[in-house]
Amino acid sequence: MQPKSRPAVSNLRLARRQRLPEIMDQPDLAPELHHQALDGLRRINIVSRSAAILAGPIETVAKRLGTTSLSLCDVATGGADVPISLWQQLQRKGIELNVTAVDVSPVALEYAAERAQAKGMAIELKQVDVTEQPLPGKFDIVTSTLFLHHLDGPIATNVLQEMKQATEHTLLVSDLRRTTLGLAAAHLACRLFSRSIVVHVDGPSSVRGAFTTDEMRELCHAAKVQTAKISHCWPFRILVQWERDDV
Repeated sequence: MQPKSRPAVSNLRLARRQRLPEIMDQPDLAPELHHQALDGLRRINIVSRSAAILAGPIETVAKRLGTTSLSLCDVATGGADVPISLWQQLQRKGIELNVTAVDVSPVALEYAAERAQAKGMAIELKQVDVTEQPLPGKFDIVTSTLFLHHLDGPIATNVLQEMKQATEHTLLVSDLRRTTLGLAAAHLACRLFSRSIVVHVDGPSSVRGAFTTDEMRELCHAAKVQTAKISHCWPFRILVQWERDDV
């Protein structure tokens, strides 16, 4: 299908969260448009150093555990560009990541398989709707990037709880932070780094649906990961880091 036009949202205020349905979440989105959007998001993730946000904390976990091998589950992985980049970065540090990546979209998982194969990476890909299904096992680390803003508050709470249950050691959630500057940056970056109309529309909508720092703190409290460390990362991101040792 072709992307549908959307009512103008420029008059919506950022003071409150405005979660709008995103084009890429539509199950009947044409595969070629989905692939084009995933290409654009991969470029944006490279520029915004999405994998680097997670790499440092993961390296710290490996040192703390005294290991050079960790299992990792990436939730709502999309094209899996973040776990693939993590695998590459941590290999250079002498740390082997055994990656399982889950997503609801078979189109995204097919794209992810092709990208991983091109990089020579062994990755286990599973079709899982984490809003309705449990994650496939227990992992040293569970990660998620740019996903929670897609969800209504109660569902986001349940997903955080599910990721917590699947985490043996560390939970890392990186997402957008709802700010005026972040919205302006999304408009610019989505047009600079992608020709996809899906990205052009969904990028700014994602910022409008993102959580503020205080809202994320409330979400963590509701999900019983209230001991999580919440920090700001460039560019206009929130990182939630929860350690099972804190329990």
